[in-house]
Amino acid sequence: MNAEYVVMQIEEINEFCANSLIGRLGIEFMADGDDGLKARMPVNEHTRQPYGYLHGGATISLAETVASVLSARKAGENAASFGYHVDASLLLPVRDGFVYGTAVLAHEGRSSHIWDVTIKTESAEVVALCRVTVKLVNMVRK
Repeated sequence: MNAEYVVMQIEEINEFCANSLIGRLGIEFMADGDDGLKARMPVNEHTRQPYGYLHGGATISLAETVASVLSARKAGENAASFGYHVDASLLLPVRDGFVYGTAVLAHEGRSSHIWDVTIKTESAEVVALCRVTVKLVNMVRK
């Protein structure tokens, strides 16, 4: 995959997600250097819980977002992807900066994918380990 294609695709993904929960949480996609994707999310007033730490729900939203977008890209333009099961272990409290999500495909079926998503801090400390199951739906009406 050439770099121009990745950059164009990332811009399109970020634009598509801007007016949703993904945009509200400040999640943005970027290249991970291996012709893949990673996403980052700020730890700020929109993603913290009342005690000042990164909210577990925001962390899980980042994991599901990464998995769903990667599944949609794998499935092609006529498919939509929906996270329908998330198992998450929240390991490290975070107060500020950014957290980054990357995913490795654990299972690729015809109608579902399972991803192992790792959320890390800017200094590569593991914040959460998540397994996300994504349902693929054909959006072409017959």
